[in-house]
Amino acid sequence: MKNNPVYNNNAKSNNNKNSFNGGLRLGANNNNVSLPSKNTVNVNNVKVNVNDVPNEVEKQENNVRNMIKNLNTERRKLQNKITKELNLIPNNNGVFKERTGLTKGRIGLWARELRSAETLEDLKAIENKLNEKMVLRRNIENKYTKAGLTKVEKMNHRRKVVKWLNNAKKRREEIEMQVKNKQSNSNNNNKNSVISNYNSNANNNPNRAKKMKYKSRENFVEAKKNELRELAKKTSTNFGRNINRMQTRQDVFKLRGRIKGAIRRDEGLSKLAKN
Repeated sequence: MKNNPVYNNNAKSNNNKNSFNGGLRLGANNNNVSLPSKNTVNVNNVKVNVNDVPNEVEKQENNVRNMIKNLNTERRKLQNKITKELNLIPNNNGVFKERTGLTKGRIGLWARELRSAETLEDLKAIENKLNEKMVLRRNIENKYTKAGLTKVEKMNHRRKVVKWLNNAKKRREEIEMQVKNKQSNSNNNNKNSVISNYNSNANNNPNRAKKMKYKSRENFVEAKKNELRELAKKTSTNFGRNINRMQTRQDVFKLRGRIKGAIRRDEGLSKLAKN
């Protein structure tokens, strides 16, 4: 005879511990159910391990620091290059020598542009502009001087070519135009040609037209040196060194006044000695 099973309410309760509204409860006995990791987050539908975040941040910070360090290094290199170039000044023979005095080491607006540069591309643009000016400076002292550029014209270009705001391309065009006009004047003997800044548009100016016979300011000064040497013979004061150093028309007028003053002074002393 079979024993009838005994109804056990606890048994039913135990069997339903892992069920919830007809479904499985998430518990230790459900080995086939995977729980999300506490170290994983979903960023833009991409799972990212939280443990890797500090390493990524540190890596990015290192990259930024290296970029800044590299930028500052290149900035210092370019600053040294600019300072070295601007400290060189050419003499009358076209030889570059180091600048002395209070202006040594000053680079003007170049320093402002270096400070405002934020990328390596900005620094490269500044360096390209410097290189263009460096080539033009040496062309002025060599190539264009041989082509007929006068000392006075060179002085004007020397002062402006290294300035940040000066356009090197336009300055080169201006120089080449001056040289071209000189060659044209030499070949065609055309007095209406623009020889230099000194005698440009002279035909429209009666006062300046008188100086066309000198062709250039340099020739004018050289001619006046001979006149002043003859005038200086009338005085006991030696003006030879002053005459040789003249470079502009203003120098000629000033020195002529000094020589005439010395002549009048010698004549006055001579009269006093006779009395």
